[in-house]
Parts: sequence; structure tokens; C-alpha cells
Amino acid sequence: MQNNTLKVPVLILWSLVLAVFTAFLSAAPLKAARTAVGQGVFCVIGFALCTSFFILHFYALAFVFGAQTVLIAAYSEFEEHGLSLRQSAILSVFVASLASASAFFLWGAFEKKNLFEIFTGWIAEFLKRAAAMKIPLFQGLKPEVLVYQLPSGLVIFLILSLAFALILDRPISRWMGTIQKPNKKLADYTNPDFFIWILILSLLGTFLNSATRPIQEVSLNVLNISILAYFFQGLGVLGSYFETFQTGFLWRLVWIVILVIQLPIVLSAVGVVDYWLEFRRLFMKKAAQLKKKRV
Repeated sequence: MQNNTLKVPVLILWSLVLAVFTAFLSAAPLKAARTAVGQGVFCVIGFALCTSFFILHFYALAFVFGAQTVLIAAYSEFEEHGLSLRQSAILSVFVASLASASAFFLWGAFEKKNLFEIFTGWIAEFLKRAAAMKIPLFQGLKPEVLVYQLPSGLVIFLILSLAFALILDRPISRWMGTIQKPNKKLADYTNPDFFIWILILSLLGTFLNSATRPIQEVSLNVLNISILAYFFQGLGVLGSYFETFQTGFLWRLVWIVILVIQLPIVLSAVGVVDYWLEFRRLFMKKAAQLKKKRV
């Protein structure tokens, strides 16, 4: 236990470096630190560092580190109270989103600043840098349009942070020398059935010409989050295929590069179609048939 405690400063430093260069990856070391020192000490450390960054005017770093501290603390608390992975994830993302949004509004009120103008300026600067780097994804976008999608951007940032924290939890825990409780496999992940209706309604609200502007903006934010949720379901289908048919490492790497990195929207579509076709059950049935033929 003493050795684990000595490694906590390394984890915190590692988290800060990742927060600067990648943002969402910094939650992974934080989760290991939370396991090592417990909830109380973890929250004190997180609050102290977040406050220090804010005082030093490192606002972006204070936001990333503060949001992920709340996210990991909430997830760990819900998990320890016996909630499932999906329940803990949804509730922790909700708590962290609410805390982050509240912090922004309080900061704007305290500094007497117009948050819309601040966010527009930040996004304009980001788009200017993206244009200089010739990133086609951001070409032609207007800052005012992206500002209205910041709510879903915040939620997506927190979801990705938690996802990478859970994926990297096992190797980091192994380095820490702590006992890792087995998590639910990604290959088993599915969204609740009612999510499909949320996706359908958000699509209608986004693309119907008769919809009012506020309805379109809300629908677009919900659509962004829904697409990410079904991306993870599609990723679960892909993981199930690998496990069921015992795909080799090289082919796994090829498909991950193609579907996860190059064509993530395809995995989202697979996740949506999985609601009706139940690919994992089909995989098990096909694998059983192949096994009978071999016998």
C-alpha cells in the first residue's frame, strides 16, 4: 500500500501532462489515483490543484482537470455502491456535466463576462489554427454554429474520458500493483432499448425544415451524443466478433484502424442496426454451426 501511495504523485503528474496534450486521456491516471488514496484524499487533491490552476489563470487546464476529477470521483462512488457499469457511467457523466456547466456560469457571473462571446472567440481561434493545419473536417464551419453544440461537446468529452479511463484501468492497475475488480466486457455493451427512440426523434428534430431553431439546436446536441453512444455499441459488436471467431491480432489491428479510426460513423451505424439484428446472437449461432461442422 505504501508503494502505491508513493506512485500517486507520478499518476497526478502523468494526468496533468495528458490533460495538456490530449485532454480526455488524463482521466485514466486519475482513476488509478482514486483507487490508491480513496475518495476523500482524492477530492482534496483534485480541488486543490483545480483551484491553483484557476488562480494562475490556466483556465483550460483547470476545467479539464476539475471536470475529470468530478467524473472519476462520481463514477467510483456509484460503482462502490453497487450500481452497474452503465448506471455508474450515465450518472457520473450527468453529475460531471452539471458541475462543469455550473462552474462556467459561476465564472462568467463572477468575472461579469459574456460566455457566448468568450466561447465564440475560443472556437474562432481553434478554427483558425485548424485552417492553418489544413484539417478538412473543420473547413467552412462558423464559430457561431459550433457554440450551440458545446453542450454535446462537453458530454462527449466526458464520455470519452471515462471510456479511456476504463479501458486503460487494467494496465495502470497492474503497474500500481493493485487488485483490479473485473469490469463488464466492452463486447457485452449495449444501449438501453429506449435510446433508439431518442436517436430517431433527434434525427427528425435536426433535419425537419419545419422545426424551430431552438428545437433543431437541442436535437443536434442529442443526435451527437446518440451517435457516440451507438459507436460504443458498434465497438461492442466488433469486440464480440473478435472473441467469438478468435480473430488474430493482425486482423484485429486492421479492422480497428479501418472502423475505429478511419470510419467511426460505420461503427455507429452497426450499433444502430444491432438493435434489430442482434449481431452478437447471430455470431454465437454461426460459431456453433461452424463448430458442429468441424466435429
